[in-house]
Amino acid sequence: MLSKPRKIKASVHNVLVCAFVLFTVLFMATTYRNSGSVYWFARFNDRTGKRVSRTTKCTDRKQAKLIAASMELDERKAAQADPEIPQMLLRTVEIASLELRQGTLTVQRAEELIRQMVRAATPDAQDGSFRRFSAAWLDRIEGQAKKGEITESTSKNCRDAVKLFNGFIGNKADEPLHKLTTGILEAFQDHLGESRKAATVNAHLSVIRRILESAVDKKLIDSNPAKPIKGKIKSDATQRTGFAVLEVRKLISTAPSDEWRGLITLGAHTGLRCGDLLSLTAENINGTFIEIQTSKTGAVVSIPLTPPCLAWLENRTGDFFPQLKLQKSSTTSQTFGRIMRDAGIPKVIKTRTGAASRSFHSLRHTFASWLAEADVHSDVRQKLTGHTDAKTHARYSHHDDALVRAVASLPQL
Repeated sequence: MLSKPRKIKASVHNVLVCAFVLFTVLFMATTYRNSGSVYWFARFNDRTGKRVSRTTKCTDRKQAKLIAASMELDERKAAQADPEIPQMLLRTVEIASLELRQGTLTVQRAEELIRQMVRAATPDAQDGSFRRFSAAWLDRIEGQAKKGEITESTSKNCRDAVKLFNGFIGNKADEPLHKLTTGILEAFQDHLGESRKAATVNAHLSVIRRILESAVDKKLIDSNPAKPIKGKIKSDATQRTGFAVLEVRKLISTAPSDEWRGLITLGAHTGLRCGDLLSLTAENINGTFIEIQTSKTGAVVSIPLTPPCLAWLENRTGDFFPQLKLQKSSTTSQTFGRIMRDAGIPKVIKTRTGAASRSFHSLRHTFASWLAEADVHSDVRQKLTGHTDAKTHARYSHHDDALVRAVASLPQL
C-alpha cells in the first residue's frame, strides 16, 4: 500500500517560504559593484528570461537601483510578445503560497514547483535530470561520430541504451540525477537480462555508467550509482571459439568476391576486428606491417604481414574494401553466415566446455589460438591483438589442439 505524501512540517515550511521568496528576489533587478570599479552594475532578467549583468555607469547606489529597474522594465516591455516566462514564475509562486497556507504542500510538491520555476526562468539551463543530461551527452557522442572519432554503430548503441533506460525509469528520467539509485540500475540490468544476451546487457549498462560518470565529473552528483554493479549477469552459455586451418581455407575459397577473400585472409592472419579491417587503406601499410589504432580500445597495434596477406595486398591503393565498407554491419554479418553455410562450416559446435558459436569475430579467436599453439608468449600475443586486459585475452586463446598433441606425446603403455 502506498503511503500518503508527507506534509511539510512547520520548520520546513519556513525554509521553503524563504526559498521561494529568495527565488523570486533573485529574478528581480538587483545591483552590485565589483572591486576596483566605481560604477554599480545591474543584474536582471532579459527578454528571454536569461539572467544578465550590465553597467549602470552610475556611482550612486540609489540612482543605480532606479536605472536597474528601468533596464528590467525595458526588457519586459520588449518581451510583451511573449510574456509567458514572468507570468509563469508569478503563477508558480502564488500556487506555492496557497498550498502553504492550506497546509497541503508536500516536500515532493515543493521540489516540483521549484523545478518548474528553474525551467521557466532559464529554459536553456541544465536542470540535472537524466533525460536532459543524457540528451546533451548524446549530442556530443553524435558530434564525435560525424567527425569520425567514433563509429556510427557506437553512436547508435549509445542512443539505444539511453532510449531503453529512459523508457524503463519513466517519469524518474525527469527527476534530479541524485534520485537515481544503484537499486534502480540493478532493476534495469535484470529487466534487460530477461530478453537480451549478457554482452548486450553489459554494453547498455556501460553506456549508462559512462553518462553518470560524466555527471559526477560535472559535480551534478556526488557518486555514480552504476559503478558498484559488476558481474551480476553470468556470461552466455554459448561461448565464442575459432576455426580450424582447413575451415579457414574453405571460407576463403567459398568467398563470393575478391574483397571477401581479402577480408577473411586478413582477419585470420592479423586478428583485427571486422570494423578495423574495413577501415584499412594503403596509409595503414608501413613496409610489411599493418599499423592501426583500434576503434574499440584505442590501442595502437603494429602487426607483421604474412605472405598470404602480402599477396592479396600487392599493388593495392586507397581503400582496401570500398564495396564492403559501404554496407551495414548487419549485412556483413549475414553474408559471412551464408559463406559459412555454403562452405559447410557449422555455426555452433561442441567443445570441452560446452557449446561454442562462430562468426566473423571467430577469426580473431583463431588468430590468438594459432599464436598460443605456436608457443608465442602471452605478452606478445596481447600486443598483437591490442587487448588491454590479460583476462580478456585469455578468452581468445583456445588450446584444444595443443592438449591433443600433449597427450599424444606420452609414452605408449
